[in-house]
Parts: sequence; C-alpha cells; structure tokens
Amino acid sequence: MDGIVNGIGVGFILVLFYGIAGWIKPFWLIKRRWHGAATVVASIMGFGVVNDVPPSRPADITPAAWIQRVGVCREANMDRACPLTSTSVNEATAKVKADNAAALAAASAASSTAGAQPEVAIRPDPAAQAASFMRTQTALSHMVRPCDNAMLKASNTKGVYGSYAAATQAEAACKITMMALFDLKFQEPVSSEARAELNPALNCFAFAYGERRSTMEAAAKLMDGDQRPSKVNAFRGLYKDALARTQECAVQYAKAAVKYGFRDEVAKMARS
Repeated sequence: MDGIVNGIGVGFILVLFYGIAGWIKPFWLIKRRWHGAATVVASIMGFGVVNDVPPSRPADITPAAWIQRVGVCREANMDRACPLTSTSVNEATAKVKADNAAALAAASAASSTAGAQPEVAIRPDPAAQAASFMRTQTALSHMVRPCDNAMLKASNTKGVYGSYAAATQAEAACKITMMALFDLKFQEPVSSEARAELNPALNCFAFAYGERRSTMEAAAKLMDGDQRPSKVNAFRGLYKDALARTQECAVQYAKAAVKYGFRDEVAKMARS
C-alpha cells in the first residue's frame, strides 16, 4: 500500500513539472497557458491529498497509539512518514504544544490589554480546544468502525460455516476496539472540566464494545452447534444489552460535548 501511495505521489510531482513547462510554453496535451496553470494547481492539490494518507501501521504500535501519532503529526503539518518514528512524533508533539502555548500567550496578552484582572485564570483557546477535541473524536470514530463493520457483515452472512467465520472475526475486531477505547482519553488543551465528563463517556464506549465482543462470542458458539434454547436466549439478551449500552454512551458523550461548546464537532461525527 505504501509503495502505491508513494508512486502516486511521484506521479503528481511529474505532472507538476509538466504543468509548469506547459504554463511557460504550451505543448503536447496542453494547448493553452491556462491549461498548464490548471495542471499545476491540480497536481499540487492531488499531492496534498496523497501526502495526507498515513503510512501503514507497524505491528509493534497499538491502534490507539497509532491514531494518536497520526493525529498529532497532521496537526503539526509534518510529512506522512512522521508517525513511523518516535523522534518525529516527539517533534510534532513539541510543535503542537508550542503553538498552543503561543495561542494562550496571545490570549493572555489580549486579556491584559483589555484590562482583565491578573488573578483570573486564562482558559484554553477555544480553537485549540476544538482542534484537540476533534482529533480525539476522529480517533474514536476510527476505532469503532472495524467492530461495527464486522458485526454488520456477520449479520448479513448466510450459512453456518460462513456465519461462524464472520462471528469469530467480529469478536476479534470488537476486542481490539474495546482495548483501544480503554486507552483513548481527551487531553489538554481541552479543559479539565470538559475532560472530567468526556473521558467517562469514552470509558462507557469501551465497556459497550466489550459487550459487543461478548455478543459475537456467543454468536460464534451458536453457529458452532451449541443452539440450546438457553444459549439462544442468552445471545438475544447480550445483543439487546450491547445496543442499549452503546446508545446510552452516545447520549452521555453528546450531552457532555454540547455542554462544553463542542456542538458543531459532534454534529460532524453524526453526519459522517
């Protein structure tokens, strides 16, 4: 996958040079100078999109840690290879912290100029809070997707053998999601008050996806031949409880996010 992405990136660079040459003097497929200019703009935009695609996750890095690495590297505008090395990730983290500190200093200066009382604590910059919140929320969305997709696939699979395999795969996917969610936390500059309510909501999601894992484990046992009425009823109960718990967590999360000013960010996740 990385080789394909790198090849596409090189292709956009070659197209960029071709567009520059055609902009100076039209030739071959470029008949007008504005064609060359348009080619330059398109190649730059295309290269930006390709460069934003993260590299493949190494096996020794957990999914939760990888998503955090990618997020901080993107916020720091580092190159796509940044998440692969701890040195680059540390540089990106330092840059983000420095930018946030600069924003807070600017807010402090503006507050002082406006005659604010020096003893009043300066709250984190709203833009910095929103960016940090969105980074964690994006990680949440990415973490739950493999389990959700695997469960959907299992529910649509026909036949005992196929259903057993799909349920087993869904159980494994939901276990990874559960473990990743337990490691996920909102960080500064999201305010401590917001984190005190948002992080328990993330823990709620972790338990909910643990229940989904148990549901898929029960489904696999049913497909493996243990279809006693008691087991069928237990599976139905697990499935119902898992869905209800996920809904409760979503409500808890949304209420906390809206309460602390992240209504627009939550709306983006709902639309995705």
